[in-house]
Amino acid sequence: MRKIIQKFLLTLVFASSSILLLADNVDFIYSKNCQGSNVVFVSKSTVSSGSIISWKWDFDNDGNFTDATGPKVFNVFTNAGSYQVGLRITNSSSVSTTLYKTVIVNPIATPSFTVSEVCTGNSSLFTDNSNLSSGSILKHKWDFSNDGIFDDSTGAISSFIYANAGSYFAKHEIVTDSGCISSITQNVKVNFNPSVSFIFDKTCLYDTTTFIANASVASGYINQYYWNFNGDAIYEQSGSQSSNTHAFISAGNYQVQVKAESNKGCVHDTSIAVIIAPRPVLNFTFMNFCENNPINIDNSFSDAKSYLWNFGDGTTSMLENPEHIYTDDGIYNIMLIGSSALGCNHSITKSIIIYPTPSADFSVENVCKGNPTTFTNQSKENGSPIRDYNWDFGDFHGDISENPQHAYTNDGLYNIKLITTNHFGCRDTATKSTNVWKLPEAKITINGLKEFCEGDSTILSVNTSNTILWSTGKSTPNIRVIKTGKYRAIVIDNNSCISKDSINILVHELPDLKVIPMDTTISLGEEVELQAWGAILYNWTPSELLDNPELANPIAYPIENTVFMVTGENQFGCRKTINVKVFVNEDYSLDVKNLFSPNGDGVNDYWNTGLSLYNDNEVVVYNRWGVEVFRQQNYADNWDAMYKGEPLPEGAYYYMIKFENSDKVYSGSVTILR
Repeated sequence: MRKIIQKFLLTLVFASSSILLLADNVDFIYSKNCQGSNVVFVSKSTVSSGSIISWKWDFDNDGNFTDATGPKVFNVFTNAGSYQVGLRITNSSSVSTTLYKTVIVNPIATPSFTVSEVCTGNSSLFTDNSNLSSGSILKHKWDFSNDGIFDDSTGAISSFIYANAGSYFAKHEIVTDSGCISSITQNVKVNFNPSVSFIFDKTCLYDTTTFIANASVASGYINQYYWNFNGDAIYEQSGSQSSNTHAFISAGNYQVQVKAESNKGCVHDTSIAVIIAPRPVLNFTFMNFCENNPINIDNSFSDAKSYLWNFGDGTTSMLENPEHIYTDDGIYNIMLIGSSALGCNHSITKSIIIYPTPSADFSVENVCKGNPTTFTNQSKENGSPIRDYNWDFGDFHGDISENPQHAYTNDGLYNIKLITTNHFGCRDTATKSTNVWKLPEAKITINGLKEFCEGDSTILSVNTSNTILWSTGKSTPNIRVIKTGKYRAIVIDNNSCISKDSINILVHELPDLKVIPMDTTISLGEEVELQAWGAILYNWTPSELLDNPELANPIAYPIENTVFMVTGENQFGCRKTINVKVFVNEDYSLDVKNLFSPNGDGVNDYWNTGLSLYNDNEVVVYNRWGVEVFRQQNYADNWDAMYKGEPLPEGAYYYMIKFENSDKVYSGSVTILR
């Protein structure tokens, strides 16, 4: 009964442990799934213990997981629709778990479009005619030159102007609301435009000007010319004649246009500004009024042919729209002299105020990655207070403080830019570099276990040539750990850059194992109960001398002096061993009765010796003349004084008792009374 109870308790312990086990989890994700496209399936499965040794896939829902193997696989669904996709994983204990997911394969559109035939420079109209079985079209993308770059994605109708004539291939890509893409490519015909230019003689007010056009076309011929002298969009037709004349009745700037038309209906026009004297009209504007900064002068309001600028600081320019830098603040007069195509001159003068510009400057020190560094402003105001500071730290971060701080998340060389702006809006830029040092490697590695039993140890290491400081106070690359705790390592390099790492170590106590008896003595042939407690699992040795070596209190049957060893294990798997010495006295403890009365009255009818406790005995009985009257192996107190079927007479008889494992003979006399 004791063994049954112990076995039941052990079963409860193991059952309780099994409840804590977690089941394996099967899951997977997949990429965009469109009809005819390669769909990527990636396993996100986990197991409670051990590892995954196989991944098997079923894409056609036939129950056979033979379509693909591995944690990352590919499959192409040729038709749109709903598919059941299965994944079966097998862990290192050969246990398989299966999951099916519904995968919707979206349809692709059947692309189609029409396009008009046009002339160079005119808009080709593209109209979508695509079909989609389900869903909706999310986006229309047009690549008009088939160069792999989409020119437009505005909608189903688009237009494009081809700069040159010829035959082109235009691509139309359809993106559905489910992200599926399809495309079609078609030919686009663009006809040549004519090229046209014209010349005219010099003229002034009221003179008749002769205009001569020169036109050609790469394919076909020119069959019509049109002229516009007043800029009113009203053309005068001159037919096939390439020349025309016109008299201007007022001075001014005229845009004379000529348009040539080919036999394909393609046209091209050009225009020339014709200045009718007496003189040009002049005007200009300028921007940026700061010293040492470019002044941009806009002369788009003047109609002169040539220009001469005097900036008032001793410098000049003949550019139409010049750029000028004043090196000192103050007030300057800018004069413009303009000459028309007919030699007519005119001048205009404007004043400009040049404001002082600050001198940007700062200091910065090298720093370790992740540590903040201070940027110290050293800029000079130069007569006007600085209003704004704009910092660019070179890592896509900035600041507007005068003396900012910044921590770099990556090592390397960074260019820092400071832009200072005063109250007049004048600015200056300073650029300097700083070196952000890489942090030293501070990775703790473990040579052993993070969790172990009392009495064991593990080695923690940091592989570095830099200075190491452990939380234990040691500064060696390796330390031996025997106690529970959080162990930290600090690594310091030659730049005083610091990196840290830590690891948690858990040391479990040994079981509080105790035994009784510690040492004991028994007689040969006796048994003894050994008892242990303080653990959840037990193992006794030598097992062959025990009734059950896995019990806490087994029965021992030693035949000689024996050391029994018990190992106790707790819930953490930690073990402790204790020895128990059992000394065996070689003398057998016998209680041989010297009298019995085999008369059938039920009292003392059998010779009682106490040998029933020992199984390795032999008993021989002799009468007084030395005749053997009884012999039995493993005597069990069952002799009733019978010899050859007859009762022996009363009297004294002599016995000898031997044991298999002993050379000693036990002898004496026994009396039979009837």
